[in-house]
Parts: sequence; C-alpha cells; structure tokens
Amino acid sequence: MCSTVFSIRIVEPIYQDVTDSVNVGKMMPGTTMELIFSKAYGRINDVKITGNLNETDGFNITQINDLENFKILIDTKKNTPEKEYEIEIEFNGTYYQKIKVYFTVEKNLLEIILNNHYAKSNVNEKTSFDLLFVNKSNAAIIIDLTTDAPKYLLSNNFSNRITIPKSSKTIYSLEVIPKVEGEKKINLEISYLDVKKDFTTTLIGTPTIISKFTSPYYGFPFYSISVALNYYFNAILVGFLGH
Repeated sequence: MCSTVFSIRIVEPIYQDVTDSVNVGKMMPGTTMELIFSKAYGRINDVKITGNLNETDGFNITQINDLENFKILIDTKKNTPEKEYEIEIEFNGTYYQKIKVYFTVEKNLLEIILNNHYAKSNVNEKTSFDLLFVNKSNAAIIIDLTTDAPKYLLSNNFSNRITIPKSSKTIYSLEVIPKVEGEKKINLEISYLDVKKDFTTTLIGTPTIISKFTSPYYGFPFYSISVALNYYFNAILVGFLGH
C-alpha cells in the first residue's frame, strides 16, 4: 500500500478534490445527507468511517458500495442537537488517505412562500396557487401538503407529499378548477419534521354560458337568488337568440 498523499474527489453534495478536510454544508434535524466519493477508477476499494458519530448522538450512518462510487448516508433524528459535527473517513486501495468531513445540523433551513393568495379562472378551467420552497440545506426535505378543498376542485396531478431537493428553489403549483362562479376559501397546511405552516387562499371562478347550467351540480354561486335567476334566464335568452 502506497502512502503517497493524493486527493479524494467528493461529488455530492458538493464537487471538490479533498486532501485533508472538507465542509459539506448544513442539514436539518430529521433529514438525510448523501455523501458520494469517487473510487478514482478503481484505485480505492475500501472506505472506513473512524469518527465518533453513532446512534446515541442522534445519527445513523449507512455505507453503500456502488460500481463507481462510495456513498455514505448520514441520517439525523428530529432531536439531533444543532451544532457542527466532524467525521473521519479512511480510504484504502492503491492509495491511502484519511480526510475529515465537517457539517452542521441546523433548523429553519426551509423557506416557504405562497406566491399568490388569489387564483382566478373561468369555471371548469385550471388555475393554480404557486408555492415556492427554498431549501438552504444540502439534504432533501420531504413536506406534506393538505387542503380542505373538495376533491372535485383539485386537478388529477395533486400530490400531498413533495420532495424538495437539496440547495434548491422549487415551485409547486397546486392546480385547482373552479366549478361555480364566485369565491371559495381554501385552506392549505404544509408540514415537515415538527414544523407546520398554514395559508388561506381564495379561488375565484368567473362565469361562462355553460357554467350557468352546470353550477347546480356543485352548489350555486355566491349570489342572491334574484341575481342568480337573472343570470340563468339571460343565459337561456342568449342561447335562444344565438340560433
């Protein structure tokens, strides 16, 4: 075994050649950071973690030996203390190298912004509420999205579990389809780890000729009875004169 010092290439969550130490950034309690190291075209055949991270410290570490890379998964618990941590990793093969990896566990690394509190479209046409997720950590974050909107207002691509990639700005569009004209309040709840955020939105449906006939299937629009009847008979009149 040769003792010549050479660089170890880390490719995730950052890309860098390392000779002694590297800081791979931040992660939130309850998430998983993936470290990926190149095997240097077969010159490295074994990796050993010699640091002191273990389950009692709020960590679980998993090693995966792929064809071209070594992966190390660092899992934190929700109660893992917020501070900087250090692990040592030994690389063995044609070369030998030991490096130190630093990372920080920190809360509040996900920013959530509702871009529009109001969404407007014609009845039976799609519109959306757009949520911006800014992940400031180097670990993916899984969020759960719930809403009190009836299922018939939601488009087919609605997903209540969303993965926000590491170090990213992600826009998720909650597509909705108004079924009647008028306004409908819709509450959204976003939860991840031990955090919950609530938003109140308003869906606005604008009338069409067809919607005046189909609205009874989904509830009458938010007008008085006299106004609703006026719309109804106007629609019949317009349809009659159009022939």
